[in-house]
Amino acid sequence: MGFTWGMRLRGASKKKIAPVMSWSESTSEPDITIPPEFQCPISIDLMKDPVIISTGITYDRTSIEKWIDSGNNTCPVTNTVLTTFDQIPNHTIRKMIQGWCVEIGSSLIERIPTPRVPLMPCEVYEICRKLSSATRRGDYEKCEEIIWRIKKLEKESEKNRNCIIENGVALVLCDCFEKFSADEKSTSILGKILSLLTWMVPIGWEGLTTLASASSFRCIAGFLRSKDDTVRENAAFLLKEILSLEETQVHAFAEENGVAAAFLKLIRDSVSSSATRSSLTAVSQMVLAKPEIASEFLEIGLVNQTVEMIIDGENSVCEKALAVLDAVCETSEGIEEVRKNALVMPLLVKKILKVSEQGTWSSVSAILKLCKAGNASTVEEAVRLGAFQKMFLVLQVGYGEVKEKATELLKMMNTQMKLMSDDEILSLEETQVHAFAEENGVAAAFLKLIRDSVSSSATRSSLTAVSQMVLAKPEIASEFLEIGLVNQTVEMIIDGENSVCEKALAVLDAVCETSEGIEEVRKNALVMPLLVKKILKVSEQGTWSSVSAILKLCKAGNASTVEEAVRLGAFQKMFLVLQVGYGEVKEKATELLKMMNTQMKLMSDDVDSSMEFKYLKKPF
Repeated sequence: MGFTWGMRLRGASKKKIAPVMSWSESTSEPDITIPPEFQCPISIDLMKDPVIISTGITYDRTSIEKWIDSGNNTCPVTNTVLTTFDQIPNHTIRKMIQGWCVEIGSSLIERIPTPRVPLMPCEVYEICRKLSSATRRGDYEKCEEIIWRIKKLEKESEKNRNCIIENGVALVLCDCFEKFSADEKSTSILGKILSLLTWMVPIGWEGLTTLASASSFRCIAGFLRSKDDTVRENAAFLLKEILSLEETQVHAFAEENGVAAAFLKLIRDSVSSSATRSSLTAVSQMVLAKPEIASEFLEIGLVNQTVEMIIDGENSVCEKALAVLDAVCETSEGIEEVRKNALVMPLLVKKILKVSEQGTWSSVSAILKLCKAGNASTVEEAVRLGAFQKMFLVLQVGYGEVKEKATELLKMMNTQMKLMSDDEILSLEETQVHAFAEENGVAAAFLKLIRDSVSSSATRSSLTAVSQMVLAKPEIASEFLEIGLVNQTVEMIIDGENSVCEKALAVLDAVCETSEGIEEVRKNALVMPLLVKKILKVSEQGTWSSVSAILKLCKAGNASTVEEAVRLGAFQKMFLVLQVGYGEVKEKATELLKMMNTQMKLMSDDVDSSMEFKYLKKPF
């Protein structure tokens, strides 16, 4: 017996497939049963593109490709290991399915169209052979015909594109480009090859070397100055790939062909994010491979243009622009030019941990170079802009080699801060903490670090930073509360070791400085029990934070809040705090005892007998 159309599982109830029509019409249509031989053994659906694999079993192409792409190397039906992953179209079954579709009528099911056969490696090899042969002969028309076919095949499917990439077409296209690059009349075919090569990455060392020949490079550099923005974008992308070869002759060609000005114009024109990224990457490669080429870039305004990209560009563009500034700072002339722009240092400091890992690396590296090459005023500027705190954060997050640069910068800035007056340091710290607390994304970054539990050290540092930020500027608590700070802190108190728990209690105490924070804390039923429980259980500082937070909650709350604290044993715990004596915390404990004593007088007589002062009987 066959299966109902649309069934996925054997034994399931039959489903009816309704065409697009009114309800009254659809209810009168009979169920359609698909013959078993037309169903794919994997999906149990009607096969649209039946293919035979090496075991002789027929499957729908999409289903068996997903099966193989998932890492399976056996036949789903026979469990036999496949000798080859080739799939041969089963034209007989396909025609039978198409005939069956026509026979049952088009009101319920459309006739399955004849699928396009995907490109096979043997066909690609034949394309490469013909293109290579036509290139050697200099047969322009034949080459253009084959290139047009490659473009058409690529557009048909992703599978065709992958097959083209994997079977060496890029190298043959590079040879073809090199052959016609010296002919000024071949602009059309060269532009088409350029377009094809942009999606065939990685092209490979051999292909890039071919494109790096004098005539090919000159031709691509010429395309970089084209009036067609798409052609310019393609040229920028390929030049970036060629410049990655880091060979002397390549950068010499770049210098000879006026590539610097063309790249800067492409950056300035903002043709597309892709073109800008490619151009910025190529610029940094050129400057790093041949530092003296920086002079040409500096003369035509590279620094100012790069600063604009950092200010206005999206993160992916900003990352490349920061790498350019870092590369420019490799030379004394570059550093001198960078210093002329007053926005550079503020932007470098601001973008640390705001763009990407590579962006942070470039920012820290550039600041270090500027500080090393500058005098005390350069280091002091970095300190005043908040670089000192940012370096500590970089050390906590941990970005490998960048930590070494951050450590070196911290030493330099620490030395400079010793030379500054106390008043300067005091105002400096206050200003920086507030500015640092307000930076976009820092709150989320800290909370993610706490949530990920990378290490106890990272969690402690993050919790400490959060409490400092909230205390320095209480209104920043709103941002933390919106992203779940209270619930995450409670988890740290429950699961964290004592050193982490201490910092988490300090965060709760800091959050309770604001009415919004208190309101959010009250929503979590675990907060008060945990605060009471952790008194005298964690550390002196932990006790201070717990008592302080309870006092703030009781002051801001009503009688029920104080009663909750009493019922949880806070009254007894306060007596213990007074006995042990923790300085300032005794004052808070005394104040709490007065509030709870007043509340206990209003509570029923059974409260005293139910509590039994059990906490006084336990050692602490």
